Amino acid sequence: MMFAVYDDLESLSRAAAKIVLARPRKSLVLSGGSTPRRLYELLAEHQELRDVDFFWGDERPVPPNHRDSNYRMAREAMLDKLGATRVHRIEAERPDRDAVAREYEADLRRVGLDLVLLGMGADGHTASLFPGTAALLETERWVVPNLGCSQRNQSAMIPSSAIRLRMPLPPTREVFTAPRHPLTTALVGAVSRITGRA
Repeated sequence: MMFAVYDDLESLSRAAAKIVLARPRKSLVLSGGSTPRRLYELLAEHQELRDVDFFWGDERPVPPNHRDSNYRMAREAMLDKLGATRVHRIEAERPDRDAVAREYEADLRRVGLDLVLLGMGADGHTASLFPGTAALLETERWVVPNLGCSQRNQSAMIPSSAIRLRMPLPPTREVFTAPRHPLTTALVGAVSRITGRA
């Protein structure tokens, strides 16, 4: 595994864009939060991504037009500008979140995972994974509702029923983790072990 440190969000976003564009992509799993917005704006200029299958690593249980929706942020920053044709939104606003997770997993298994983009919060969480949640123990399913935890991520509340990919990640060609905050070597190493990419 290779680690690189970037001085600012712009240089991080440009480096991530180069990785995404390094070769033709079949599918791309998007990260949420505020960090990847600039990356998505850069990728919106590349029409070769128009027919990529776009997925999400996690989603809050809000409607797709809600300001906290990971889908909405990616749609506004990139997908609408690309005219993306294969968008696989997590319908996390539906009440039966276990059914949503199972349907999303079936979709992921059908298409396959090419590149997964992971962000990382100041507290070290990634893909709505927080200490003490049952989703951390899942080893078989690819997608699960993450129940039983409510944490603050900066100013936004992460709902206890977010739907997310499990860790270690299912079979994936590449993973790019983009922490925006200073992290210790131990924390980055721990995430590498969790994602199975150490």
